Amino acid sequence: MSSWKLFAHALAFWNAFENPVFLLEIKRQPIWYGLARRLAAFPALTLGAVGALSLGWALVALYLGTLWIWLLLALLLLAAMTSAALGPIVVEERAKGRWDVLLTIPDGVEGVLLGKVGGALWWIRYLIIALAALMALLAVGVGFVSLVLIPTGLTTLENLPIFLLCGAAVALPVGSALVFIIDRTQQYLLVVTAAMTASTSASSMRAAFTSSAAAVLLVWVAEFVLAGVVLTLQAGVTRLSDMPYLLALAVLGPVAGYIVDMTLAQAVLYMAVTLALREILIDTLWRLSLRRAGL
Repeated sequence: MSSWKLFAHALAFWNAFENPVFLLEIKRQPIWYGLARRLAAFPALTLGAVGALSLGWALVALYLGTLWIWLLLALLLLAAMTSAALGPIVVEERAKGRWDVLLTIPDGVEGVLLGKVGGALWWIRYLIIALAALMALLAVGVGFVSLVLIPTGLTTLENLPIFLLCGAAVALPVGSALVFIIDRTQQYLLVVTAAMTASTSASSMRAAFTSSAAAVLLVWVAEFVLAGVVLTLQAGVTRLSDMPYLLALAVLGPVAGYIVDMTLAQAVLYMAVTLALREILIDTLWRLSLRRAGL
């Protein structure tokens, strides 16, 4: 399974309405939705808990002296909702004895999983759209920052036509912004695939929610740690004490770090390797999910 195909069916919902499993999922309220409705029945308690959390997070932001913490909160919310949405999609059907019936559709196991994943994410589509819009705004900033990659010290630049220099000054930010968007989308698809793999392996509802949340957290933390190690080795200095930098790396991902800390050639190389490795992981986890779901 390529990340593009998963994006088209599970996030963009292209041709999703031709999948009978997807149509079934969007008409049936997920488990977490019922829990949210029960919490809404106690507005004072819910608002108090949200207010306390917001106040605590604001104090942390003031203590750290950075606004990245608020963006991190938004991503944590998306991660939590994604794990809650995808955790029970397989084990619930198995518990109710409907899984073997679903596997009889013409599209097979892959069609069932695509329909289940797409249907689960349909219920949190507005949150995904809001975070996508936020990432698009951040992509503009990443694009402008990428202008630092232009090698101004080269004497050969003085002999180039002005229209080529102007074209490079436009193409580099646009290209960097597009790569940033692709990187963040692919990373989220990896999170989705990890949560789905955990769901197909769970034996109970409680185990499904727990393992899905753990898988999502593991993917996120692993990328953050690996990106930090690569950037530290490349730069030759550690930034473990630079909290704003670490928070920015957690929010923006490795591409922004490559742009800030590397030369143009190095950044392009590491971006390509990062996207390729993540693509391999998505395909591997998807194949694992298909095997476990077909059992």
